[in-house]
Amino acid sequence: MSIAGKGGGRVRALVAVVALGLAGVGCGSSHETPGDAGFGGAGGHRPGTDGGVNPIDSGHPMTGVSNPPLTTPVVSLEGGAAPSAGGQAQAGGLVHLVSRGGITIGPDFQAPAMPASQPAPAGTAPLAASSLSADVNAPASIAIAGDVDSGGGDAVRQITAAGDIFVDGTLRGADLGGARQGLSLKATGTVYVSGNLDTSGAPGAGQAGGALSIVAQQLIVTGKITTAGGSGVTGGAAGALTITTAAGAYFGGTVDASGGDANGMQTVAAGRGGDLSLKAGGDVLFAGGASFHGGAASTMGPNAVLGGGAGNITIDTNGTVGFTSTLDDRGGLAEGDAGSPSAVAGAAGALKIGENARPAMIGMTVPLLLTGGDGQTAGGAGGTVQLEPHGGDLRVSGLLNASGGDSSVKPGPGGPIEGHPGPENAAANLDVSGQIVTNGGSIAKGSSGDGAMGGMIRLVQLALNGNLTVESSGQIQSDGGSSGGTGTAGGGGLMYTFTIDGNFSGHGKLLARGGAAPDPGGTGGEGGLVYVFTGDGHMDRMSGILIIETDGLIDASGGAGTIGGSARNNGALGVGLFPTVQTDEYDVEKIAVLINSDGVHGADHGWIDNRGQILARGGKSNGNGGDVAFHGRQQNGNETPLPGKIDQSGDGTGNAGSFAAE
Repeated sequence: MSIAGKGGGRVRALVAVVALGLAGVGCGSSHETPGDAGFGGAGGHRPGTDGGVNPIDSGHPMTGVSNPPLTTPVVSLEGGAAPSAGGQAQAGGLVHLVSRGGITIGPDFQAPAMPASQPAPAGTAPLAASSLSADVNAPASIAIAGDVDSGGGDAVRQITAAGDIFVDGTLRGADLGGARQGLSLKATGTVYVSGNLDTSGAPGAGQAGGALSIVAQQLIVTGKITTAGGSGVTGGAAGALTITTAAGAYFGGTVDASGGDANGMQTVAAGRGGDLSLKAGGDVLFAGGASFHGGAASTMGPNAVLGGGAGNITIDTNGTVGFTSTLDDRGGLAEGDAGSPSAVAGAAGALKIGENARPAMIGMTVPLLLTGGDGQTAGGAGGTVQLEPHGGDLRVSGLLNASGGDSSVKPGPGGPIEGHPGPENAAANLDVSGQIVTNGGSIAKGSSGDGAMGGMIRLVQLALNGNLTVESSGQIQSDGGSSGGTGTAGGGGLMYTFTIDGNFSGHGKLLARGGAAPDPGGTGGEGGLVYVFTGDGHMDRMSGILIIETDGLIDASGGAGTIGGSARNNGALGVGLFPTVQTDEYDVEKIAVLINSDGVHGADHGWIDNRGQILARGGKSNGNGGDVAFHGRQQNGNETPLPGKIDQSGDGTGNAGSFAAE
């Protein structure tokens, strides 16, 4: 089944309902559930089953009217999907995390505690709607109880209190026609939101949400904040959120700054999600659902359709930043009809933390997803991940996925993932007990075309003595995507795990395999590169010890096909020089696996011991094996390291790869 065929009947029926004025409002795009006939195969955009890694379902099948909800708690910056004929999906978003301490992605992160909310004490002055036809400047604390609407024609209604502000009821911005009135709350104390703080646009005409600004000593949300855009033929943009606190900002309730959906029997464009700019002096915690996604767009007939882009999130604080629940910053779905001249999904957002003020620590107890959207004509590339824990460890005990999206024509490549502990803490470590994945996207089942290449992973220590450990449960994966028909599967990606003087201990799996070509006449993908280096200090002669443990596996084999993919090799006896350009340590060509514990030629502190297994095999059928090089010495000082268990065999008539040790 092609991508265009999935859910097509449901799309038309639901859009017809929209034309009768019964449209609903939804939230967020999604990948198909695992096992869908249109997607999948080895090397697809989800983690492979090799090594016991289970894929995580990131959503329900698409409805064509609104983005389906995420079914498990995640931080998602996935590109918008475009499954209908001619659909062009979008790339995953950008995550840039900078901390002065550590960064953790996984369930072992210890998040800050959520403080209790407080109702307004007896005697607190109430704020009535009659007071809100103009700006309010209260000499003490104020409370909003019941339903209170602001008034007047100002673009923003300002409410200032010399004390606390309690939103126990519903405070809603006035209807200004094309947009909702914005609200500005300023308190010398705490702003408590246990009710609803609402500047959302009305549905039907695509009204834009109003901006919301909060300045306070502290913000505690256990209710709901919404600046979402309204639905319509043109979806309304969500209002921006600007939050400044001297202490912490805590979101235990929900935040909805999603763009409005767009539905109709004409050209439609969904609304953009709202931006969040948050500056705090204390901890920041997202413990309830938060949505900044673009709106979904769908149409019927020969009309263009455009999904909404997601908002951008910027957080700067001196405290800890934690995510323990869903944050939805996906691009919006675009679902056209067979005659649509274009169906373009919405772009994913960006999450930037610590670019101006570095938090003490950053962590997520939930998976981090930046996969490209699935698209009939073009799948989105995987997103970009940059992790910079300047003064602490980088720990990945959960799932980090920046794989490319699937397509019937052109899947997306895996996105780049970089992690760099240090340099301020010379002993900061890098530990992977979960999964880091950036596979290339695959051709949808039943279609013909080339798979996409796996992404680049650079886990490079900047901490002088920091170690790098892949635990037994850890898996780092950059496989190529599967092809369809007589196409060529995607090549494995480029993987670099470097320390300066620290040690490497590899218990788990490092995978950069070529994708599979399951259909008759297909060609398997070329294997990728795995480069493990414990001497990035070069001239100090204090390189670290490099051990591939007994439960460790490195696999850079070619993919299977009617014509097998080859692992990387130089096509001749011996192994090529590395790096190709001596001033660029990453420029390694025609080598499948490079194991290097020698930062400078001659005597060095480091040594190599392969107690596990290295695979650089040619893919079935008749693929050539890959070249493997060891650069270092044995523990006893012998300058020729032993290979250990290595399989570089070719398949069938394919040639075996070469091994070199120095």
